[in-house]
Amino acid sequence: MKGKIKFIIFGIVLIYVGYKKNIFYRPEIQLSNDSYDSIVSISKNRKILKKDKIYFYQNSDEIMEVSYKNVKSLSERYLEVTDENEDRRVLDLEKNNFVSLEFSEILGLIDEKYLLVEDDGKQFYYNLLEEKEIGKRYERVGVLSENKAVFIKDNKVGFIDGEGKEVIKNRFEAAGDFENGYAVVITSPYGRYKYIDQNGVESEKEYDYIKAFKKDVLLLRDKEVNILINKGKEIETKDKIIPLNDDFYLFKNLDTNIGQIFSIKSNGIIKRFSGEYVCLIDDEMIIREKNSYYIYSLETKETKKIKNDFDELEIYRKDYAIGRKNEKAYIYDENYKKISKGFDIIYPKAWDLFIVGEETGYGVIDENAKEILQAKYDSIQLIPKYIIAELDGKKMIFNSRGKNILLQEYDEIVYINGDVYVRESNHKWRTIIENKKRS
Repeated sequence: MKGKIKFIIFGIVLIYVGYKKNIFYRPEIQLSNDSYDSIVSISKNRKILKKDKIYFYQNSDEIMEVSYKNVKSLSERYLEVTDENEDRRVLDLEKNNFVSLEFSEILGLIDEKYLLVEDDGKQFYYNLLEEKEIGKRYERVGVLSENKAVFIKDNKVGFIDGEGKEVIKNRFEAAGDFENGYAVVITSPYGRYKYIDQNGVESEKEYDYIKAFKKDVLLLRDKEVNILINKGKEIETKDKIIPLNDDFYLFKNLDTNIGQIFSIKSNGIIKRFSGEYVCLIDDEMIIREKNSYYIYSLETKETKKIKNDFDELEIYRKDYAIGRKNEKAYIYDENYKKISKGFDIIYPKAWDLFIVGEETGYGVIDENAKEILQAKYDSIQLIPKYIIAELDGKKMIFNSRGKNILLQEYDEIVYINGDVYVRESNHKWRTIIENKKRS
């Protein structure tokens, strides 16, 4: 009998020691075996690694050495490499070869096809797929947008297309990129703004502000008058014009607090209200009139009052809201029933969790207001599956249930392109690897 009791006690002690020493514990995550001086994430599975002044390129589990002085990513397919002579070239990872021309500086890559480069003080485009220089070399070339890019020649600005052809003559003092069919230009020294279309046709008048929100829809300002151009028709108003989405705009009179909702499709006002515009979620617009809040549907044109007990609505979503009452923030469900205690601040939900703040620090609660992390941390970041928390200059990583799953503190933990990296006290970086669950 005594021997049996001793055996049981020994088993309990063994289990306890195993738990404390993590002998029987299989962690959810672990650190990669290899560490690096730097890790640059290109995408989920592609990285540039540096270790002992040597660069490596990683594609999933395959790692190859890239023997150059410096390496950086242009895209998932292309790397920019610099040799000992400071010459820059582009490595095509799919073909595993270099483009045929060397450049003094690479300024950018557009659409996985056009390389904007500078050589001998001149800028130009290079077609990576055809491996040839496009068009002429200029004092300056902009980024291709809607198949057009600004160029500067003889101190005047014009536009080239994706083939390098000068499609709009260099006659402007300054010009911006094309957006939604239009570009903003200045045609004379000290002049105001004009807009041009894809053919380079200028507006007759100059304006203080120009913005193209979508095809054939422009917002202009001429001194105190705001102008909305919708399919060639001009609407002038002294009201402030606020874009709600592609199809609806808010005209707001700041003196009278009267708002009007303008429909692009019907080219007219569909609703007037007296109050404050709060926000727009999908097709639902939140309006505050005095101490009451209303939801106006842009689709059905229906209005309904929000029944609540908060003084101020801070955040509205279709499945929850955050309201403030007596200087405290609370979470409300879709029926505006209070489900949390009061906090000094509550941030919008991310991955089914809320960051909350109190005088003691920041914490985390779930969507049912259950405490996940106590409000004691200096900062918190929510990422898919995990929580990164910082306390006294050290960072930890927790799972969504609030369990510290690395059991250590680190100088830095960062989340990039779906991967989590930690920097240890020796300034080396490691990747976090998820362990597969036991079957």
